[in-house]
Amino acid sequence: MQFANPYRDLPDLETPRLRLRRLTLGDAEDMFEYASNPAVARYTAWDAHTSIEDSREFISIIMADYVAEQPAGWCWGIELKESR
Repeated sequence: MQFANPYRDLPDLETPRLRLRRLTLGDAEDMFEYASNPAVARYTAWDAHTSIEDSREFISIIMADYVAEQPAGWCWGIELKESR
């Protein structure tokens, strides 16, 4: 049995300090900053990003899953409200 994507219309989730939200291409530089570190990528399902384009491609895949009928998974960004 297949189910429709329950996260398609999920709103941002907030606490007084944090926001859990969908990733956007505007997050590519911040993602590249940590995803290019081999020590970070060592324990993840992806290889360390070697260019900003790697981060943009990764985010594009995630963004496609947000609207897919049968997404491969869900990834969300966590940001400090104070500094974004």
